[in-house]
Amino acid sequence: MKGMGGIRFFALLDVLITAPLAVPGLTHAWALLLLSAAGLLPVPERWSQFTPATLLFAQLLGVLGACWNGARLFRPDDRRLLGIDAVARLAVAVLLVIQLVVGAPPALGFFVVTELVGATLAFLYLRRRRAAGW
Repeated sequence: MKGMGGIRFFALLDVLITAPLAVPGLTHAWALLLLSAAGLLPVPERWSQFTPATLLFAQLLGVLGACWNGARLFRPDDRRLLGIDAVARLAVAVLLVIQLVVGAPPALGFFVVTELVGATLAFLYLRRRRAAGW
Protein backbone atom coordinates (compact mmCIF):
# COMPACT_ATOMS: atom_id res chain seq x y z
CA MET A 1 0.00 0.00 0.00
CA LYS A 2 3.04 2.24 -0.10
CA GLY A 3 2.58 5.24 -2.38
CA MET A 4 -1.22 5.23 -2.15
CA GLY A 5 -1.44 8.76 -0.70
CA GLY A 6 -1.97 10.44 -4.07
CA ILE A 7 -4.48 7.82 -5.20
CA ARG A 8 -6.47 8.19 -1.98
CA PHE A 9 -6.25 11.99 -2.15
CA PHE A 10 -7.83 12.09 -5.61
CA ALA A 11 -10.49 9.56 -4.63
CA LEU A 12 -11.43 11.65 -1.60
CA LEU A 13 -11.37 14.85 -3.62
CA ASP A 14 -13.67 13.27 -6.20
CA VAL A 15 -16.08 12.06 -3.51
CA LEU A 16 -16.22 15.55 -2.01
CA ILE A 17 -16.86 17.12 -5.41
CA THR A 18 -19.40 14.64 -6.77
CA ALA A 19 -21.43 13.63 -3.71
CA PRO A 20 -23.18 17.02 -3.26
CA LEU A 21 -24.50 16.71 -6.82
CA ALA A 22 -26.57 13.73 -5.65
CA VAL A 23 -28.48 15.79 -3.09
CA PRO A 24 -31.80 17.12 -4.43
CA GLY A 25 -32.11 20.79 -3.60
CA LEU A 26 -28.32 21.19 -3.57
CA THR A 27 -27.52 19.99 -7.08
CA HIS A 28 -28.07 23.27 -8.95
CA ALA A 29 -26.25 25.49 -6.47
CA TRP A 30 -23.32 23.05 -6.17
CA ALA A 31 -22.98 22.71 -9.95
CA LEU A 32 -22.95 26.50 -10.35
CA LEU A 33 -20.33 26.76 -7.61
CA LEU A 34 -18.15 24.25 -9.50
CA LEU A 35 -18.77 25.90 -12.87
CA SER A 36 -17.78 29.30 -11.48
CA ALA A 37 -14.71 28.17 -9.49
CA ALA A 38 -16.48 29.14 -6.26
CA GLY A 39 -17.76 32.37 -7.79
CA LEU A 40 -14.38 33.55 -9.06
CA LEU A 41 -15.06 33.02 -12.78
CA PRO A 42 -18.05 33.83 -14.97
CA VAL A 43 -20.54 31.18 -16.04
CA PRO A 44 -22.15 31.72 -19.46
CA GLU A 45 -25.90 32.24 -19.12
CA ARG A 46 -26.72 29.15 -21.19
CA TRP A 47 -24.65 27.06 -18.76
CA SER A 48 -26.43 28.33 -15.68
CA GLN A 49 -29.96 27.31 -16.71
CA PHE A 50 -30.72 23.74 -15.65
CA THR A 51 -33.74 21.86 -16.94
CA PRO A 52 -35.28 19.09 -14.82
CA ALA A 53 -33.51 16.56 -17.07
CA THR A 54 -30.17 18.31 -16.49
CA LEU A 55 -30.71 18.18 -12.74
CA LEU A 56 -31.62 14.50 -12.93
CA PHE A 57 -28.47 13.65 -14.86
CA ALA A 58 -26.36 15.75 -12.48
CA GLN A 59 -27.87 13.87 -9.53
CA LEU A 60 -27.22 10.52 -11.22
CA LEU A 61 -23.64 11.64 -11.85
CA GLY A 62 -23.35 12.53 -8.18
CA VAL A 63 -24.54 9.08 -7.09
CA LEU A 64 -22.25 7.26 -9.54
CA GLY A 65 -19.31 9.51 -8.72
CA ALA A 66 -19.71 9.03 -4.97
CA CYS A 67 -20.03 5.24 -5.34
CA TRP A 68 -17.14 4.86 -7.78
CA ASN A 69 -14.80 7.12 -5.85
CA GLY A 70 -15.85 5.58 -2.55
CA ALA A 71 -14.77 2.21 -3.93
CA ARG A 72 -11.46 3.73 -5.04
CA LEU A 73 -11.00 5.34 -1.64
CA PHE A 74 -11.43 2.06 0.23
CA ARG A 75 -9.63 -0.11 -2.36
CA PRO A 76 -6.86 2.19 -3.63
CA ASP A 77 -4.55 -0.70 -4.49
CA ASP A 78 -7.01 -2.55 -6.77
CA ARG A 79 -5.28 -2.67 -10.16
CA ARG A 80 -8.55 -3.04 -12.06
CA LEU A 81 -10.09 0.02 -10.45
CA LEU A 82 -6.90 2.01 -10.98
CA GLY A 83 -6.67 1.04 -14.64
CA ILE A 84 -10.32 1.82 -15.35
CA ASP A 85 -10.06 5.08 -13.45
CA ALA A 86 -6.94 6.18 -15.33
CA VAL A 87 -8.53 5.57 -18.73
CA ALA A 88 -11.80 7.19 -17.64
CA ARG A 89 -9.94 10.27 -16.39
CA LEU A 90 -8.28 10.67 -19.78
CA ALA A 91 -11.67 10.39 -21.51
CA VAL A 92 -13.19 12.95 -19.15
CA ALA A 93 -10.27 15.32 -19.75
CA VAL A 94 -10.78 15.06 -23.52
CA LEU A 95 -14.52 15.71 -23.18
CA LEU A 96 -13.86 18.73 -20.97
CA VAL A 97 -11.33 20.15 -23.43
CA ILE A 98 -13.85 19.77 -26.25
CA GLN A 99 -16.41 21.69 -24.20
CA LEU A 100 -13.88 24.38 -23.32
CA VAL A 101 -13.13 24.88 -27.01
CA VAL A 102 -16.82 25.49 -27.76
CA GLY A 103 -17.43 27.95 -24.92
CA ALA A 104 -17.76 26.10 -21.63
CA PRO A 105 -17.07 27.96 -18.40
CA PRO A 106 -13.31 28.44 -17.95
CA ALA A 107 -13.46 26.82 -14.48
CA LEU A 108 -13.67 23.46 -16.27
CA GLY A 109 -10.00 23.92 -17.12
CA PHE A 110 -9.20 23.21 -13.47
CA PHE A 111 -10.96 19.86 -13.79
CA VAL A 112 -8.95 19.03 -16.93
CA VAL A 113 -5.80 19.49 -14.86
CA THR A 114 -7.06 17.39 -11.94
CA GLU A 115 -8.16 14.61 -14.31
CA LEU A 116 -4.78 14.53 -16.03
CA VAL A 117 -2.85 14.56 -12.75
CA GLY A 118 -5.08 11.81 -11.33
CA ALA A 119 -4.63 9.69 -14.47
CA THR A 120 -0.87 10.21 -14.40
CA LEU A 121 -0.65 9.12 -10.76
CA ALA A 122 -2.69 6.01 -11.48
CA PHE A 123 -0.62 5.08 -14.54
CA LEU A 124 2.64 5.66 -12.65
CA TYR A 125 1.48 3.55 -9.73
CA LEU A 126 0.36 0.74 -12.06
CA ARG A 127 3.66 0.88 -13.94
CA ARG A 128 5.68 0.82 -10.71
CA ARG A 129 3.66 -2.11 -9.36
CA ARG A 130 4.00 -4.03 -12.65
CA ALA A 131 7.80 -3.53 -12.58
CA ALA A 132 7.78 -4.90 -9.02
CA GLY A 133 6.04 -8.06 -10.24
CA TRP A 134 2.54 -7.25 -9.02
